[in-house]
Amino acid sequence: MGHRFGRLRYRTRLHRTRCLIMNIRTCTPADHAQCLRVFDSNTPRYFAPAERAEFASFLQAATTDFLVLEHEGVVVGCGGWYVRASEGRLCWGMIHQALHRQSAGSALLRARIDRLFSATRVDRVGLETSQHSAPFFARFGFVIDGVETGGFAEDIDCVRMSVSRHSWLLSGA
Repeated sequence: MGHRFGRLRYRTRLHRTRCLIMNIRTCTPADHAQCLRVFDSNTPRYFAPAERAEFASFLQAATTDFLVLEHEGVVVGCGGWYVRASEGRLCWGMIHQALHRQSAGSALLRARIDRLFSATRVDRVGLETSQHSAPFFARFGFVIDGVETGGFAEDIDCVRMSVSRHSWLLSGA
């Protein structure tokens, strides 16, 4: 089965043994259109269509540390972090739908949290995600702090999760 995004043609395999070579770097304004394509690939299951304008505004404001994940020169993922009230926060993390369950999300999550912990003195990292993505974060030691049914959209709950520095290190991530 093949998937198209941008100029890249990626062939998925049932075995998931393919080693993808990824590059993680700081987002630039030239990446914004590709980040929006990644967002669009995750709508409506992971993001409500109404959230697109908020994400576009976020990209333009550039007030947080924000990374992109590239494969063969094409942005296939993005995500950021910031510190609020002495807690690290993850924001707008996403991987192109065609690369879900291929370890790209794990690589981006590790990069974001490792950079957050190395650049700050926070002992806890929190985030808000959907019920669809919560199991992914739980694999890395995140625990559910609360759930707001329909918090993002009619069928998309807002799941608040967090992980301590200690739990992150114990998870082996």
